[in-house]
Amino acid sequence: LAPVTTHLKKLMKYLWSLGVGWDDPLPQDAMEAWRCYHNELPLIGQVRVRRQVTCTESTYELHGFCDSSEIAYAAAVYILARRPDGTTHCQLLMGKSKVAPEKRLSIPRLELCGALLLARVITYVRTNLTTLQISRITAWSDSTVALAWIKTPTSKLKTFVANRVAQIQHLTSPDTWRHVPTAHNPADCASRGLTPGELVNHNMWWTGPDYLTKPEELWPTSNIIVSDETDK
Repeated sequence: LAPVTTHLKKLMKYLWSLGVGWDDPLPQDAMEAWRCYHNELPLIGQVRVRRQVTCTESTYELHGFCDSSEIAYAAAVYILARRPDGTTHCQLLMGKSKVAPEKRLSIPRLELCGALLLARVITYVRTNLTTLQISRITAWSDSTVALAWIKTPTSKLKTFVANRVAQIQHLTSPDTWRHVPTAHNPADCASRGLTPGELVNHNMWWTGPDYLTKPEELWPTSNIIVSDETDK
């Protein structure tokens, strides 16, 4: 439900910035936002999540996606099962979002925060899937700048970026990171937020982008250029 909770986190951050106390009346715009959200909450009851993630004689891959906006940064991890008959099944395992820090950061740095969140979520999921043999892990981001940082030696990066890249490189191999167009990035749902009504039938959030179930030669490709000028 990360895309829905992002809306609440955004509202809480807005109220915090106004200095609204726990017993103060809410501003009119905040009240209207809450009413719209509250009216759609019952729709969450329509969400049905398949709990079984295993298929007989299948091989398994983890695919993680990250994204960031000025509101929040987010990560989503999917399990892709490949069956012997060539068919596939993909579904969401875990999603998480965090509100962007109060101190204003550039979008590339927020995207890097999202990448670190994804690295941590992937590690958590992999650690807890002890009964499954994961044949492959791929991490996807739509930020070419963040991807270039992840593939750069930390000695060439400034402190803020270097610290986060070091953690990402410790948790994941830089070779696992690939570029995905924003239109095919399900983590965008959680970084920008969805209403309960939008979430219920949002196929990309629940089952990942369509290309994952197609042959790999049809997956997005992009050359990430690493240079000494990447840390701006």
